[in-house]
Amino acid sequence: MIFTAEKDGLLLTNDPAKIDYEALCDLIAKQYWGPSRTRRTTRIALENSYTFVLLEGDTLRGCARIITDTVTAAYIEDVVVDDQLRGRGVGGLAFGQGLCGV
Repeated sequence: MIFTAEKDGLLLTNDPAKIDYEALCDLIAKQYWGPSRTRRTTRIALENSYTFVLLEGDTLRGCARIITDTVTAAYIEDVVVDDQLRGRGVGGLAFGQGLCGV
């Protein structure tokens, strides 16, 4: 099921057609914990989770990955928000709306 939510010109979606895995790997690699993973590991993790991207136009501005058994539990992993958007509640959008989309 494809999920989308918009707020303040930002689009949160899990639409596979909008997910650029190479750009996601680049974004994650820039985080303090990112270099501990290989690109291959990151890509496999993203592909085997509910991955949500935060887009401003066509520009990747963040992501969140949700892992679930689809019945009783889900947890959020790898929430990343572009430095320029931090402090604006964007991570909360990814948390709240992303969980609603699972």
